[in-house]
Amino acid sequence: MGPAKSGSLAAFTFVICFTQCSGIRTAQRAIGNIGSDNATFVAEQEPVGTVKKSLIVKPPKESGKQVGLVLLGGAMIIHTTYEPMLKKLTEVAASKGISLYTGSPWHIGTGTMPFEVKKHVRNVIKDMYAAGLPRDAPMFYGGHSQGSVFIQEFVKDEAWGNSRTIPHEAAGQILMGGFLARKSLTPEFDYPVPTLTLAGELDGLARVTRMAESAYHQRGRDDFPVVVLRGVNHMQFASGEPPINVKKNDLAAEVDEAKAHGLIAEASADFIALQLGMSSAGAKLKARVKETAKFMKPIIEAYELEGSRHFNMPAQIGGPEEKKCVKDLTKDPTAVLTARHGLPGSCPDSSPWVAETQKQLSSLPGVTIVSTNKYANFNAGKNPFDSSVPFEAFAKENGKVLEISSFSQCYWNGFVDDMYDRMDTGFTFTSAQEIGAKLYTKRCTQNDARNESVEADNKLNDNICAARNRQAYKWALTHALPHTADRFKKFGLELVMADDMRLAKKDSWKRTRLGFHEQKNGDDKPFVSVAASVNLKRIEQCSISCKLLSPARALEWILVDGLRKLMPI
Repeated sequence: MGPAKSGSLAAFTFVICFTQCSGIRTAQRAIGNIGSDNATFVAEQEPVGTVKKSLIVKPPKESGKQVGLVLLGGAMIIHTTYEPMLKKLTEVAASKGISLYTGSPWHIGTGTMPFEVKKHVRNVIKDMYAAGLPRDAPMFYGGHSQGSVFIQEFVKDEAWGNSRTIPHEAAGQILMGGFLARKSLTPEFDYPVPTLTLAGELDGLARVTRMAESAYHQRGRDDFPVVVLRGVNHMQFASGEPPINVKKNDLAAEVDEAKAHGLIAEASADFIALQLGMSSAGAKLKARVKETAKFMKPIIEAYELEGSRHFNMPAQIGGPEEKKCVKDLTKDPTAVLTARHGLPGSCPDSSPWVAETQKQLSSLPGVTIVSTNKYANFNAGKNPFDSSVPFEAFAKENGKVLEISSFSQCYWNGFVDDMYDRMDTGFTFTSAQEIGAKLYTKRCTQNDARNESVEADNKLNDNICAARNRQAYKWALTHALPHTADRFKKFGLELVMADDMRLAKKDSWKRTRLGFHEQKNGDDKPFVSVAASVNLKRIEQCSISCKLLSPARALEWILVDGLRKLMPI
């Protein structure tokens, strides 16, 4: 879509097609014998059943306010497979006094490409006019999956403002299994057309955690609601047999197709009515948005605890505001190393989870621990974070208050997954795989707070990383909504924290990632072992280094990735 430092739209098109849909023959078979009295195919048909032009679904009655909706479909999803959902949408719209004409363009192979969008949209509008839609009728636009990527660019550039290339401004937009691109969300919200975002709770391709990111940045904007459809997956915005890669990566739905289409239609029709200013519109949509806020609350909280580059902490290594980090090493490093801020390699933002980890590690009876954290670059060659010096502790009030600084850096899932995330596909993890944390030891906390001479004892730190990672996993399980936790207990791969891997070399610790390894227990039940590394090399210098599990990664596992093996479509 439009991530920070995004690649070209053409490159993104390849990635999203590759990650979401493949197998054209499978997609063609999805057509089946779909057909209804109020659907018109403005074209001849090929022998395989592929309709070569627009699918037009007319309203069941034409006595209401007449409106149009153009829907761009997903990659490798034949446009006629959207007919049942669009038919349901026209029915619900009719109950609100709206005569809704809907249309979806025919496309070759992978789907509508960026250079084809204008032509295809014009063709659908022309065909809707021919089917009876008045030329002055308000026009809405929508997209599913890959279609949501291209339609939002078209609407902003071609269907809005003085530069538009079609007769009427867009009255609104509906994204299904898709979302507004990050470039429209940050650093400032910048999208002009009212947009409804519909998220399938069990969408395995446009994951619900990416939808939470949109909900986070669109909070307080009534014209940009985000609605999570409970129990709905990616393919249920359409019908029929899914393309190969959707079948490979989507999750099993918990509601049937009729229920899913009803939920989609209810939210969409109410949004359309609301944008048209119709009386009594918006009540059902408002209720869905309220339910969604409750669903999203623990997700947003988890990402805020992580200190996510996509939520509350963009100024970190790998974040969209990385340029705010201090990178130049001073010629006189000792002058900088004693400062609390502006350390070479340090960043303005921080991880609240690591700050709390430090507070727990240093807890002492009768001593108040004030813990601060900074994101840093642990891999910038010769930098001060290889030293124990930055780990400052200031005793106050005769040792009753101790201020401790710690440092952290997130790792973003490896090259391929990070590429998918930076291109904003919604297909892969959006949370950090690990949070590398450099912490102040318990022994040095005692020395500083009580002026005690405590000998170095590695046993004080046995499995400190694994213990904290168990807390992250427990936090996710207890904060997830009950139905989410119950589903995961039934179908999810449990995360089991292995003992810490004790590494003596700092470089080994940097390279050793928080590992997720599938195994089987004595009952032959699969689970995932999570192995954290701990660096004890500098323990005598008051520093201990951990690879921590983010509560956001734990919750993302519970919601999406931990379900893939036992709950496929």
